[in-house]
Order: sequence, then structure tokens, then C-alpha cells
Amino acid sequence: MILLFSSSFIEIDPQIDFLISRLKERKILYHFVNPYFLEKNNVVLCQEKSKISLTINNEKATPTLIYMANLWRTDCINVLTNIKYPSVFRSRIQQFLQDMRFVLDQCTWVPGNIIDLEKSDSKPFLFREAYNVGLKTPLFTYNAFVNNLPLKKAVYRKNLGYPFTISLNTEKGIEVGVTTTNIFQEMAEDNTHQPWQWQEPIESYDQIRCFIVNDTVWSIHWHRDEKITDFRLINNVYDKETTWTPFKLPQEEIQKLLNLMKKMNISVAAPEFLISLKDEFIFIDLNPCGDWFGFFGEDIKEEIVEKLVNLLIQ
Repeated sequence: MILLFSSSFIEIDPQIDFLISRLKERKILYHFVNPYFLEKNNVVLCQEKSKISLTINNEKATPTLIYMANLWRTDCINVLTNIKYPSVFRSRIQQFLQDMRFVLDQCTWVPGNIIDLEKSDSKPFLFREAYNVGLKTPLFTYNAFVNNLPLKKAVYRKNLGYPFTISLNTEKGIEVGVTTTNIFQEMAEDNTHQPWQWQEPIESYDQIRCFIVNDTVWSIHWHRDEKITDFRLINNVYDKETTWTPFKLPQEEIQKLLNLMKKMNISVAAPEFLISLKDEFIFIDLNPCGDWFGFFGEDIKEEIVEKLVNLLIQ
């Protein structure tokens, strides 16, 4: 039996719903849990003497495989108004999920176990491993406060952590959704007194997004109008549409990606590249739980979901 996890503000998002429809067609047993709706999913984890049981929607669940459609994100749970202490509530949900994780650690985890997923989201760690398999990466990446930064030149200031979260606005006294974007700066200057990720700015004319299931790679690209820009800035702030079209990634880069996936113990990911003004492929992200449904065309989505289902039932 397969246990599917997908954190979403809606109970079942279109991507996981598409996958579930294919599991139903092939009569594959599954349970689905949205970590934001543990109460509605009626999830119960019970330990009695030497036995631990899991029930979901009043049915006993004995999974052999866990599929993480995305990482557990308790920091952006939109808490109901009747919850007096939202941070305490989120902490309880986090511990609930941790307990499930430990109990289910003998299962097969796809795209990988949580530690490997977290490592794959860590840019300094990821870029070191990517460089070691021959991929070109940004020349430098610093996690630092600006006063500790040994650079006095143009930099790309990136957010540390997730681009979206829910946090208390201390001026208004209410919780708000916070979206952060990456920005280009002529000098490494900052007066926020916060740590950031500082990276080499890469002038590019194209951005490539891939999706990988085991050793199958699909790729698309978006022609960039601005040489240095952030995809989220274009979509979320400027509210501009980006058009992704099919792209043939060179076999040499595909092999390097597959080597990196093996090194990171990841079986499914949505890697990204920039094509620099020198026509170099610069690897910028692995996205081990990346989205594919909103990027690829209908034919490719059918291929992806078929490969995913085959991977989950192997």
C-alpha cells in the first residue's frame, strides 16, 4: 500500500489528484494525507506495548512506500481564527509528523528520505556535490550577514529558507503571508541585519526546467527578457506569464544530472539550469519535490504520471 503526502492550502491539489486518478485506474491501494488537514484526514498514530498502528479516515494503513509530493511545511499552515497560539499549534503538527516519520522509517521513501530531501534543498551542500559530478554552478554562494561578507562587488541576494511562509507582523499584530524574492545588487550592501544567501549573479538568456523520474528526463525552457531576474519576481510580483516550450537538454548535461541524483539518493526531481550569455549550462537547483503539473504540456504530463506510477509500484 502507498501512502501519499502532499502539503497544500487546498485539501487535494491538481497534481496529486492527477496522480491519484491513475492509481485508481490501475486499482493500486493508497492512502492520501495532507499535513495541513490532519484533523479532516482523521489521522491517528497509536502505540500499545510493542505495536504501533496508523489509521487514516478510520481505515488501518500499513504502507510499504511513502511518496512525498513535497516537503512537510508546517511553517505555512494557515491557522484557524479560534487557535489562540498559532506557533504552538504548528509545533504540535510538526511533532505529529515527526512521530509518523520515525514510525514509518522502514518504508521506502520516494523521492528519498527526508534528510536527503533536505540536503538537496541546501544550496551550499547541493552545489558542492553538483560541482563534483561536473556540473557548472554559480562561482560562489555565501550564507552570511553582510558585515561578514568578504565581497565588495555585484551580487545576487537570495532568500535563506522557503520563498513563502506565514509569520507574525509585529507592527500590525496579525499573521500574514510573506513572499520573498531574490534581487540583484550592484554592491554587497544590506541594512536589514538579517542573514541572506549571496551568490554570483549570472547573466543569462534562457532558463531550463527539467523533470526526472529515475533515469527519464524531460526538459522545457523559457526565454528570459531580462539577463538577471528571479522567476518568482516575474510571476508573483510583476504578474507576468512565462511561456515554457520543449527543449532538448544535451546528453552530457543529462548524464551529469543523473549522476547527481544518484549521489544525492533522489529518484524524482525538477532540476533547473540557466544558459549564460557564454552559452554555458549553469545548474541552479535540484527541486527534489518540484512541481511538474503546471509546467509541462498534456502529453508530457501523461508520460510523467505513468513513470511515477510505475516507480511507486516497483
